[in-house]
Amino acid sequence: MITGKLVSFTETKSGADYVFERTTAAQLGADLERFFQDERYRLELGTAQDGTYGRGSAALRFLLGGFVPRYKYSIKISDAPNDKIRLEFLKAMSGAMGGVIGARKMRKETGRLIEKLKTSILS
Repeated sequence: MITGKLVSFTETKSGADYVFERTTAAQLGADLERFFQDERYRLELGTAQDGTYGRGSAALRFLLGGFVPRYKYSIKISDAPNDKIRLEFLKAMSGAMGGVIGARKMRKETGRLIEKLKTSILS
């Protein structure tokens, strides 16, 4: 579960922006790391507060296209005005390498994670 209170949510073309209160950047980063681990993602680059989480094999995706699941997301946690914390959740790949099938799967997985993040928040 993600601690803190969600005070603002905006879905964007490439992901979503969340604004929290009653948490810290370090706590939110730790919560997100657990969230992604539970979803079978691993931190591939950066830190829990500014990094990229991925699932699946890039090499197999290249070889076999959309038939191989590969997802990658970037997160950035930063301070927002009035003692709030901002989470920027973005797709770190388009899914185009997998063709139409891969792009469709990427959109579906992005929507699923955005909704699951919203429902994982403890107010």
